[in-house]
Amino acid sequence: MTCDDFPFDLYYVELYDRMKQVRNVVRKCLADCKQEGEYQRSLLEIERVLAEVVKDDQIRKLVKRLKEYYKDFQRLRRILEHGGSRAEVEARVRGCVNLFKRRGKKDARYRKVVKQIRSAWEGLFHCYDDQRIPRTNNDLENFVRRLRGLWRRITGCSVMDEWILFHAPDAVYLFNFLDGHLRELGVDVTLKDAMASVDRETYTAVLRERAARKSGDRFRRRVNRNPKEALKEIIEENRKLHRSFD
Repeated sequence: MTCDDFPFDLYYVELYDRMKQVRNVVRKCLADCKQEGEYQRSLLEIERVLAEVVKDDQIRKLVKRLKEYYKDFQRLRRILEHGGSRAEVEARVRGCVNLFKRRGKKDARYRKVVKQIRSAWEGLFHCYDDQRIPRTNNDLENFVRRLRGLWRRITGCSVMDEWILFHAPDAVYLFNFLDGHLRELGVDVTLKDAMASVDRETYTAVLRERAARKSGDRFRRRVNRNPKEALKEIIEENRKLHRSFD
């Protein structure tokens, strides 16, 4: 876990809970595994790695604390999302901040949240006075998400460089500059020449890498949609494998 501040979501806790589920599946697979070999050793190694996390007392305490933080943070989010007049929302947020201040006497992270809210207080409630002002930056984030989707469809890459995200609106002008003016700057390469220099061997290698990545992505999406069903399938496949050895 890389962060123990107030969570917007319980990603790390969900990851921990999923590791517990996977460890249970590995242990069931080990119980069905009747022959020693590389497969059994691999399961034992996975179980050892997962057990280091799942049985760690410090991580258990951190997970419990994150759930408590999440509960308090959700209370603040519901106040802001529910809306109302500026005076009503401001009064409810002030009550929530007072609660955080009391808890901040024992926990510095509550004091940090109070400090952040106070620093944004002057601009926090304008959206309740004027409905034209968005309450969040979700619209901007949705635009970036659509841009990432377009990038993924064009390139096959799921990770988009932050530099590209920042400069994407000016990309067409940049390409025009590269194509038309690099020679004037003394560089004997154009964008067309650079793209034409890719050989077929490199191209096919990239295609194979992309196909493997898409296959992995499909499995991850299936697991994310229904992790219990996917883990159940793994247990069943493990049993079929060992029945074939009997």
